[in-house]
Order: sequence, then structure tokens, then C-alpha cells
Amino acid sequence: QLIAEKRLRALSIAHERLGEVELRERRFAEADAAFQRAIEITEELMAKNPQEERLRVDLSYNLIDRGDLARELGRLGEARKAYERAIALREELARAHPQSAHRLRELSVAYSRAGELALLQDRLEDALRTNQRDAEITEKLWRWYPESAEYRRDFAISLDALGRTATRVKRYDVAEEVYTRSLEMKQA
Repeated sequence: QLIAEKRLRALSIAHERLGEVELRERRFAEADAAFQRAIEITEELMAKNPQEERLRVDLSYNLIDRGDLARELGRLGEARKAYERAIALREELARAHPQSAHRLRELSVAYSRAGELALLQDRLEDALRTNQRDAEITEKLWRWYPESAEYRRDFAISLDALGRTATRVKRYDVAEEVYTRSLEMKQA
């Protein structure tokens, strides 16, 4: 049974990677089918092994990919559901590993995608809240690893998204604070 489950997981990962290629090649129907199959396999494995952490990680990646595709195709409600499920999984994983920079960065990516989508849908307060959470996470990572150019860049991008969102919702006090933090971070 263990060998069969390892093969299924490998099959799920292969479907996800195929979907990523199909998406890059703009073959949307093929990408959709591949991502859906990856999700189905992973969910089947999770039903048999609910405590298996790597399956929750796999599913979170599947959902981010599915959300990206749905957003690209204008299926914004579907994208939102996918991102929300990915956030829930990644929040759980981050709580289980609060000192893991990798888990926090994965969570930040999910919040970033959800924030972009919320802006696209004119759900401005949701976008503001989501971008604030993303900025909190990326700031934590940058403070943990101030020498990391990657975390510095992620934090700068998060602050920019938060500042633009705050400006759009006419929360100029938040925008001013965010852009001031951005300047301080860039000068540090």
C-alpha cells in the first residue's frame, strides 16, 4: 500500500508540473485538466492519510496553480476559492512550524495572490486586509534574515502592494505609514 501511495503522489506531482507547462504554453484546457487531476489524486491520498503533512503542502501548491489558471481565464470566483483553501492549508502548516521561513514564505505567496485577486474584483477592504497580512509575514522574514536580498525584495513588493491598495481605498494614513516603512527598509 505504501508503494502504491508513493506512486500516486508521484503521479499527482507529474500532473501538477504538466499543468504548469501547459499554463505557460497557454493551453488552458490541458492545464485545467492536469491541475484538476493533481488535486483529485492529492485529496484521495489525504483522505487515506489525513495527518500526512507533505500532502497538505502538495495540495496547497495544486490550489495556487488552479487559482492562477482560473484567474487567467476570468473565473474569479473559482480562483478565490482556490486561494482561500490554499491560505487555510498554509496557515495550518505555518502554525505547525512557526520558525520555518519556508512555510512562512509559502503563506506569503498565497496571501499575495489572494490580494491581487481581491483588487481585481474590487473587494478593496479584503485586498487591504490580505495585503496587510502578506506584509506582516514578509517583514517577519526580512527581520529574521536582514541579509537576504530575496526577503528584502519580497518585503518591498508586499509594501508596494499594500501602499497601492491603501491609496485605492483612500486610506491615506495607512499608505503614508507603509511608504515611510518602505523608505526606511530600503535605506537600512
